[in-house]
Amino acid sequence: MHHSELITLWWHIAPLIILNSVFFISMLFFWLIFWDGKDHPELVGRTNTKLLTVHLKNWWYWVTTPLLDILLALRATPNAVTTLGLLLSIAAGFAFSQGYLGTAGWLMIFGGYCDSLDGRVARARRMESRAGSYYDAMLDRLGEA
Repeated sequence: MHHSELITLWWHIAPLIILNSVFFISMLFFWLIFWDGKDHPELVGRTNTKLLTVHLKNWWYWVTTPLLDILLALRATPNAVTTLGLLLSIAAGFAFSQGYLGTAGWLMIFGGYCDSLDGRVARARRMESRAGSYYDAMLDRLGEA
């Protein structure tokens, strides 16, 4: 295998390897070192499922809070974050159609990350609204398509 083929192969599988590594290592650190047994304030009173347990949700809030803080410092609006997620999803679809699987994987990861943060931005900035919720749901469906 040539050097350029190895680089191409690595680029295609890197999202899978890196994302799973970060997932498990950060989860281990969170549960062993950082979690104090208390629910994140945004989770109090919310329901849990068998798949999304309270432990998994607390970890997710802990791991995503730094990016949320950056978005709030930049004064990003929830609709801007939602729109960015859609644009990244469209770019991922285009990259996939052109055979750039690694690039598509990275774009999907960041697009999904935006989708998970838009509601938190809305709550933190006290900008929750029915129109914003509808906009988010509509763009989520478009991105999934």
